[in-house]
Amino acid sequence: MKKGNYFFPFLLLFALFFSSNLAFSTIHTINVSSNVFTPDNLNVIVGDTVRFQWIDGFHTTTCDPMILAGTSHPIGADPWDAVMSSGTPIYEYVVTVPGTYIYGCQPHWPGMSGTINAGFGYKLWDGEGDGISWNDALNWFGNTLPSATDSVLLNNEFVPFTYVVNLPTGAVNTVISKIIIQPADPNFIYLNLTSGNTNNPGLTVGNSDSLNADFLIYERGVFQNQSGAAAGLGVNVANSKDTIKIFNGGQNQSGAAAGLGVNVANSKDTIKIFNGGMWVHNTGRGTSGLTNKLSRDPLTAKGIFRYDVPALSAFSITASGLVYGTLQLYGSAGGGGLMSKKYIRTGTSPLTVRGDFYIQEQAYDSSAMTSGSIFSIGGDWSVYGKMEFSPNSNQSIRLNGTTLQTITGNLSTFIPKTVEFNNSAGFLFNQSFYIDSVRMTSGNINSSMGAWLCVGYDATNPGTLIRTGGIVTGQLERWFFDGVVSDSLEYPVGTSDTLKLAKVRYTTPPTVQGRIGIRYFHGNDGTDLTVPLNDGGFSVTRRSNAYWNLSSTLLVGGAISLSIDGNGQTGITSGSDLRVIWSNDEGMTFSLPGTHVSGFGSTAKRDNIVFPFSRFYQAGNSVINPLPVELSSFMAATIKNEVILDWSTSREINNSGFD
Repeated sequence: MKKGNYFFPFLLLFALFFSSNLAFSTIHTINVSSNVFTPDNLNVIVGDTVRFQWIDGFHTTTCDPMILAGTSHPIGADPWDAVMSSGTPIYEYVVTVPGTYIYGCQPHWPGMSGTINAGFGYKLWDGEGDGISWNDALNWFGNTLPSATDSVLLNNEFVPFTYVVNLPTGAVNTVISKIIIQPADPNFIYLNLTSGNTNNPGLTVGNSDSLNADFLIYERGVFQNQSGAAAGLGVNVANSKDTIKIFNGGQNQSGAAAGLGVNVANSKDTIKIFNGGMWVHNTGRGTSGLTNKLSRDPLTAKGIFRYDVPALSAFSITASGLVYGTLQLYGSAGGGGLMSKKYIRTGTSPLTVRGDFYIQEQAYDSSAMTSGSIFSIGGDWSVYGKMEFSPNSNQSIRLNGTTLQTITGNLSTFIPKTVEFNNSAGFLFNQSFYIDSVRMTSGNINSSMGAWLCVGYDATNPGTLIRTGGIVTGQLERWFFDGVVSDSLEYPVGTSDTLKLAKVRYTTPPTVQGRIGIRYFHGNDGTDLTVPLNDGGFSVTRRSNAYWNLSSTLLVGGAISLSIDGNGQTGITSGSDLRVIWSNDEGMTFSLPGTHVSGFGSTAKRDNIVFPFSRFYQAGNSVINPLPVELSSFMAATIKNEVILDWSTSREINNSGFD
């Protein structure tokens, strides 16, 4: 049976409520104009802020019986008296004591007056009834059900563990002013509109306050909309601005049989899914009345909108001209196998995902979006299902975040469109991606765990690469056809701050098509060859410690021309005499494949290389292109106004300038 008394000292209970209310405080605006306060009767909650906003005239807002007789405030509350004019257009008062406040304007009293009624306001869940049913009054602190004007707070102040609250079943509409779900770590709190509720709507949330959210879901808070209504909205959120706030870790799951499942009336910035919060669209109904209202507040950039639509049939998501936080495509609710749930995107206007774009392994993304519909991704890009594009789709993808963007997926992710890399913070591939066309605008591209970026991958998607900025610091692969002499393909590889451009061209066509990959490995200084090489009378005795590692996949036959640019390498004196040498045993022994071609600047070239694998180095000798001399010690001392240098090299060749 419900207990009728509580052993909470009043001051402790007051502090408990007041601390809760401060976390969810609301700003209420009262306009001051035309000798009237608007509104002149206001209900607030302890912890809220009342903002007086001057519009015209000369007025005061005064709640102090010592200054303006007839005004009053609760015992313990601070009085106020403020001039309202163009010079001081705003005055704010934080309500800290419950009760009635009567205030007015000194020049226009008593005709210009108003009343503020302050209370604790929130209905709290204590679960002392059956512990689960919304319509069991004994589950609510005070033993009364929430009314249409109440604000509900579901937290762990009375129930210190995870719990579930089920809204009424049947043809019932539960109406409240505001709802907040805020579990305490590590608990979860679930509010469910179950499939047993057949009313349209089954839950209505909202009030006349258009400046503040009515539905707030904090971390580990979950609202599940599984409405069983045959048509309509399932849930009606009536307010017009910032109505739904889903904070870090919060979730909303929609499952209405028809309609949208959730109705939000306003057309812009109405639904705020804060970073880490989640909205799960778990119904076959459309989303065109919802997704166009997602907030673009920076704090919502990582707020998750997840599509996990039941049934295996294809589902069209709203995409054209929309801005999401994080967008996820799931297929688990459909119950199918890998890549069984198809999500279709259409339209001609850009799609923007400010956070991450994630495709789960049971889902796949199918785009028919056309010209002008750039798909911008500001966070990580994960494709565990697949992405496909209709023949008439010419949509491009733009990665344009502001922090490092990680790219990962399954073992064979193919993107037959243009992908632009435009993020100065850079990119990291954790899984190999095959992309038809790459545009490098800004930011370095790295790879890990054996992954690579491949530009081009078959006869239909041969691959193009346009670079205006950025360097590939990981593995870059490019596609070459069989039976034809290729163009010279660029590999903009190097270190994080220095481009070490490589170029490959098939001068003798391969008999089987495939790809060549290149990765640059930086090394300081140079090293003498144990066994000198003779290249048509030119003595090669020294090589760089940096090298370009080439790999070949599928290719058979043919011969390549290779050029490698030692941009920034010291010790290069003649590009025409700079050699390319090759090692197939990790730099132990070296040879001269193919024939030398005069280079230029810091670029070395070689033709007719028939075995394009392993390490390629730049090389010279102690006179021409000596590459860096290595100092084993260098010291300086001052004696009687003279500087005495003491130095030694690690080898006794190429000491020019030191003797």
